[in-house]
Amino acid sequence: MSTLTDRKDNNILDAINHDDWKHAIQLCQKRIKKGEKGDYLFALHAYVLCHISPPYARGQPLDSLYNLTSKEPPVLDIKVLGILQDAFEYLLTRQDVGFSQDVSESVQRCRTMMWERAMKAKPNDETLLKEWFTLSFKCFNWKNAQKASMALQKTVPNRREYYFWAVLANFALSITPASQTERKLFGALAFRMVSKAAEDATINPETLLSPGRSIVTQQELHLLLEISKDQKQHDEAILVLSSASLGLKSDIAKNDWSFVRADILLKALAGRYLDVWNTCKAILLQARQDSSQGSPLSIESKRGDDWFIWNHFIDAQRRTEDQAIFNQTAKILDTYFETQIPSRNVQLARLKFSVDSNTLHDYAPEPRRSLLVRCRKFYADNMLSMSCFNDLMPYAEQMTNREKQDFLQYTQEHSRGIKPSGTNSSEKEKVAWAIAETNSLKFSYFLKLTRMEKSTEDFENFILKALELCEYCSDLGQDLLVTDNRPGDGASILAATAFFQLSNEGNSAALFKAVALLDHLLTFSKHNYQALLLQLRLYQILGTHSQAFKVYGRLYVKKMQYDTLAHNIVTRLSTSHPFSVASMVEDEDKVELFDPKCDIRQALKFFDTTKTSITRMSQLALEQGSYSEILEFLDVSFKIDNSFTKQMMLIEQRRIERLTSRTSTYSHQLTELPTFHTANLVDSRSFDLMMDCQPEKAIRVEELISHGVRPNSKWIQGFALIEHLMAMLVATPGKHTVLTPLSPGDISQRLAILRLSDTNQPGGGESTFTTQELRMLELCEKIAYAEAEILKGGAHSPGAMKSFSDLEEILKVTLKEIEENSLGTEMLKFSLTPADTYIDYRLFQRCFGTLEMLQSVMFFLRHADQCKYKLPRTNVSRIKTIVHDLFAQVRSIASSAKNKLTEGGILSAFVNLVLERRENDDEQGKIGAMLEKLAGGETSTEIFAGRIIESWLEALDGVLRVKID
Repeated sequence: MSTLTDRKDNNILDAINHDDWKHAIQLCQKRIKKGEKGDYLFALHAYVLCHISPPYARGQPLDSLYNLTSKEPPVLDIKVLGILQDAFEYLLTRQDVGFSQDVSESVQRCRTMMWERAMKAKPNDETLLKEWFTLSFKCFNWKNAQKASMALQKTVPNRREYYFWAVLANFALSITPASQTERKLFGALAFRMVSKAAEDATINPETLLSPGRSIVTQQELHLLLEISKDQKQHDEAILVLSSASLGLKSDIAKNDWSFVRADILLKALAGRYLDVWNTCKAILLQARQDSSQGSPLSIESKRGDDWFIWNHFIDAQRRTEDQAIFNQTAKILDTYFETQIPSRNVQLARLKFSVDSNTLHDYAPEPRRSLLVRCRKFYADNMLSMSCFNDLMPYAEQMTNREKQDFLQYTQEHSRGIKPSGTNSSEKEKVAWAIAETNSLKFSYFLKLTRMEKSTEDFENFILKALELCEYCSDLGQDLLVTDNRPGDGASILAATAFFQLSNEGNSAALFKAVALLDHLLTFSKHNYQALLLQLRLYQILGTHSQAFKVYGRLYVKKMQYDTLAHNIVTRLSTSHPFSVASMVEDEDKVELFDPKCDIRQALKFFDTTKTSITRMSQLALEQGSYSEILEFLDVSFKIDNSFTKQMMLIEQRRIERLTSRTSTYSHQLTELPTFHTANLVDSRSFDLMMDCQPEKAIRVEELISHGVRPNSKWIQGFALIEHLMAMLVATPGKHTVLTPLSPGDISQRLAILRLSDTNQPGGGESTFTTQELRMLELCEKIAYAEAEILKGGAHSPGAMKSFSDLEEILKVTLKEIEENSLGTEMLKFSLTPADTYIDYRLFQRCFGTLEMLQSVMFFLRHADQCKYKLPRTNVSRIKTIVHDLFAQVRSIASSAKNKLTEGGILSAFVNLVLERRENDDEQGKIGAMLEKLAGGETSTEIFAGRIIESWLEALDGVLRVKID
């Protein structure tokens, strides 16, 4: 039966479970005021304080925790220790606390001390040790987990799982961010322990009454291999896999394919290429023998046609540089071509062997021309496969210019040779030819349009040929599902990419044609991922972000894809389209709201909830002894915690929050600040999903088709510092230092270093900031410097006065540039004629970026008023005047562009531009006529043009909605 105290405790727990923190603290304080005592009550009180205390009052829960963990006698109750552990973990992971490095380390030492004092008071207590390890494992606190597990395996030596927990904890501690000494120490300890377990293994573990601490499961063997690879103990791991007790044919390994691959990989890492070659040779010969005899396939023969095997087989042969091995390799390859049609992997291996041998071996029996011959042969056998181009591209790149011309001519002739003729051709034959022609077009793009001497005529001829293929395929695949790609999709994507390249050659109208073509493609192939990504990027370049939002919604990004794909919409979202957009959903009678803030909030929620899921699955894996899964979860957890995309989202979320709020009333409600420590950032962004026919050393298509330079860790660091500065400026006066461990002087100095390193890289290195972003960095650098000088010597000190002059100068230069229409703002003079530049992303990035600068200045002035700095009135008056002049100029630009977009005849001019019609002239360009035919007539083009213009108007409305007063 529960006591009165239990019922009171349950009331507090119920309030906590319902996130009713106010009621929970009232219950705790009421009992404490009445004189109730007890570790459990005080622990609950400290836990609630951690959740409700504002950032500037975080010392109160810390004092409560310190008092509990340092009391005599020490806390021994497991429930109380668990609550205190959760409280410490919450404090350390809350991003708005802004602990300095010293305070954070002190909190961690206090948490460790709490458990160590408990263990000292109650040594050799298995329950207490296990709880310490479990709670430490739960939050991936590997230092404490290592201490607990090592003590646990010594205290209870007959529990073999404790021993492997200690191995796991030591290894995890060695691969997580730590000092080099710790990594080396704990990695070596983990290797020694797991090696001892391997030495104790027996041939028949099932016959043992007690397996002791030896390896008896595949998971434990996997753990040994992972540790060996990390510690570069490849030879020792190879010995284990060749032993009787743990070898590939042992009762534990059971010839599992993962161990076969691991054995080959370890031999390759150890540089034992002859052993690699012999192992792969045995697998391939066995597979060939079993296949020819029609016998049941062994494990080797099932996996014999694995590219991993073929690749290592050919690579090992090349590295041995031995004539006899060369001859045997050629013979083995020949046997696979004797009696049956070889698989794709076999053909690729033959091609790789031919190229490698002719390049590196003097004794190669064939002349260099065999590369062209082999590539022709491979193309002839695989031209009906969509993977043909990707397979051959690395080898085609190695050809001489003459060989490239010959090969391209060969692909075109082969394609023409199988083109169906007459009306009796089946759809299967037509689809086959469409695939072959698409492959030929890919090689044409690869070998002709990526050359330095390409011309506009080359692009136009290529586009016409691709559009003709699109028209040919328009009647094919009518019975396919909407989720299937249609035969002509590849040609459409190639044409759209060529249109984009043509726009870089000075034909800006080509961008509209590319988007119109993709719009037609996605009408039928609604889920073509490559087309959706390309259309998304093109919409962003045009500055039509509301259309990009709709395309992004069709990508159905979710879960881990937020980390890899969300960057496609999040990158520079705040200065592209920070406001929400309502639009009609195609094929559905409803209106959908696209809100950047909500989308980012949903993505960030994934990062938070994933940690909980990983913790739960890791605990389950620990119970089942699935150590390889735990290591995978650890890797995922590290990527989530240090996600590049997450930091970008945090930055863009705060920038959007400011741009969509009034400066005079803005008070940030977001708690998590982005990190300016970028050393451990993990960039998981995917940039290889688009169709890419660029040479290997050329800039990738996804980098070419982008609205600005690609952000990197410097970009994160720069804008994270700006967010820390903004957090200072909008915080309650006198309490901002708790929000960030940086001082204004630190921020100013770091921003200056970043800005100068970006614009003055040796050798003209590529920038990660746009021109507008560099201006924003410079402005915030001066604001931070002004704040530092005011705090040091007052608002009228020489340093502060200089900073005011610098701020004034930056704003004057910005105003002059916009008035003179320079530095990439030429598109501000908008009109729809082929001779002029059209609205694109640069207009909106410049407008929103300038407004963001003005908001930052106004935040600083408001902050100075709240803190009663008493800034010089003359300087403040001049700065405010320039701010309002800049604000009026940006609004004038947006209003002017809106007026021109709503002028009469703009829609028809747009349609004529896309369809290549000339006014008062019946003549029409070939590409325009083909586009009109594909799109289904002029009406469809009008609808498309209307959406583009509407999207521009929505973005311009967003510029006019920003307030700085």
